[in-house]
Amino acid sequence: MEIERTGKAAEHYREAMIHSGCNELREAIAEYTKVIELLPNDAESYDSRGTCYLRLEQLEEAVEDYEKAISLDPKNGGYYSSLFSAYLRLGENEKAAEALEKAVKLNPKEAGMYYFSFGNNLLNSTGNKREAALYFKKSVEHGDYDGYAKKKLAELGM
Repeated sequence: MEIERTGKAAEHYREAMIHSGCNELREAIAEYTKVIELLPNDAESYDSRGTCYLRLEQLEEAVEDYEKAISLDPKNGGYYSSLFSAYLRLGENEKAAEALEKAVKLNPKEAGMYYFSFGNNLLNSTGNKREAALYFKKSVEHGDYDGYAKKKLAELGM
């Protein structure tokens, strides 16, 4: 569900993106918050703000924003992908796997990317090479993700 941002909302969104791109995450969060105050149904702004929180390791805030984005646009697989990243960092692997499967179901063309991202996040958060490799293999089965999953499997010796 695309929200049209005009006027002040568009200005704040542009500023948020600039701050985020410059790794000025607190400033980006402040700007996304202003967008959300003006457009409370802007799922993309919740998702983007959630990503800033994730990058700051403010994981509960990230989950809250991702869940809000999903409530506003439940057919967007990308929002479930964002959510599984936060759940993995929280050590909530079962919830993360559920979010992954929802992302794949909603957007099967992106399954290779989702499985790769899940495996990579799992590897980074737990160090569990064997379990991560299962998701890299699923990525390969679903078209890989620009060859990254095969490269990761080779790096892991699997």
